[in-house]
Parts: sequence; C-alpha cells; structure tokens
Amino acid sequence: MAASFAVLGETDRGEVIYDVNLHSDSDFAAEVIESLGAQEEKTVLITDGAYASEESFEAAEENNTELVPTTFQLVFYLCCAAISGLRTQQA
Repeated sequence: MAASFAVLGETDRGEVIYDVNLHSDSDFAAEVIESLGAQEEKTVLITDGAYASEESFEAAEENNTELVPTTFQLVFYLCCAAISGLRTQQA
C-alpha cells in the first residue's frame, strides 16, 4: 500500500507543512502545530477546512499561531490569483 500524505498548509513564511496521514485531519493539524512549538512571531497557517477543530485551534493559540481554515474553492482561487500575479509581475 502506498503512503498517503497530507498537506497541512503553508506558513506566512512560505513553508509547506506535510506529513504521512495516518489519522484524522483535525488530529493531524493539532499534532503538527504542537510539534512546531511556540513561534516567536505570529505564524499564520492557511489550511483546508478539514483541519479545523477545537483541538487544532487551541494548539494554534498556545503556540502563537493563527489557524485559518478555508474551503478548497477558496484555496484554489488564492493559488490562481497568486499565479496570475506572478505572471503580471514577470510581464
């Protein structure tokens, strides 16, 4: 069986966070946030809505992290807008 990977999100510094997904997305989110530990500067994690849970929001608050759950459509739109902006800047 092939490993399944889940992307938790991206920090405001452009770091993509992912790991092997062996359990629920919301449990995975809380574990990753806790493993990152307390952040010196406020860190923003934009994730799919499946990662949102009371536990993940609590872990984020305890570690100076803002968890921003979205829907797939919004993430897709933001990615398209970013790519469009890059193309505009290169022209």
